[in-house]
Amino acid sequence: MNGQEIRDRLLHSYERSYDIVKPSEVNGHTYDACASYHESGAKYVLSKKAELWRISCHEHAYFKAVEELNDQDVETFLTDLTEWIEPKVVREGKEVPDTDHMYTLVTGIFFADKPVADSVKKKIRKYKYYKNYRFSLRGYCQVRLLVFDTAEQKVFGNWAAWELVKGYAKMFRS
Repeated sequence: MNGQEIRDRLLHSYERSYDIVKPSEVNGHTYDACASYHESGAKYVLSKKAELWRISCHEHAYFKAVEELNDQDVETFLTDLTEWIEPKVVREGKEVPDTDHMYTLVTGIFFADKPVADSVKKKIRKYKYYKNYRFSLRGYCQVRLLVFDTAEQKVFGNWAAWELVKGYAKMFRS
């Protein structure tokens, strides 16, 4: 199975809950797709007018299938993240997200047909991005990086993506 087939299978599983845009342009760069998920919850007493609290949670996943994943592909995503995704998508151009914001997860998912170089693996595994807004009173943003190495039939990612890695690794097991 190549990277594009896995990407299509994964996107198909996302279709039920996520809003998907194919292709997606971010900061002048094109991604195969962007899947966005938004959830809101509230607690109230007797009527909806007597609201005690409200939260909103978001996730944005950017998909990119490449023949060979290199350092430049990863750097491009990280630049797009800091220059466009976090300020314009997460914060919506404001200083901080809305009052009800609890968290936003941004996930970069790469599909590589050729084996991934050790230097790229190391860079992805060590990458950390966690930003809180007003001492977490306005929530936080965390970045997860995930790579499907179809040549070696492995999935790996950074520390924030360990649950995804654990779940998706089953795709390659016999």
